[in-house]
Amino acid sequence: MERQPINDPRGAAQEAGLSALDAAPDQGPAVFVTQPSALEALGIYHGGWVDAALPETQLHDAVAQAVGVGAFEAGDWSIVDQLDIGPLMLPERLSLSALHRIARRYRRDPEDAA
Repeated sequence: MERQPINDPRGAAQEAGLSALDAAPDQGPAVFVTQPSALEALGIYHGGWVDAALPETQLHDAVAQAVGVGAFEAGDWSIVDQLDIGPLMLPERLSLSALHRIARRYRRDPEDAA
């Protein structure tokens, strides 16, 4: 009898979270946001990459979509990685308005790429 793989939802969730973290955009400014409660309790990155230079209302929606609306509204989100936002690591806890202001400083103008 052939051994069947064990269905491990936690392992699948961990793999999906790591895949999301590895899928960094080509350029920023961008941040990876996650639910700290899921990371601490289960070791799972539940979140995604967000364009940090979006207008503030769109940034709000993007972070809420990445971590889940309930987690976002409960304040259960943090920054765990960043791309093209200066030489220093951002704090894990940062208001959206502060993130927006910082990211706008590092936003690349599409005309600069030409």
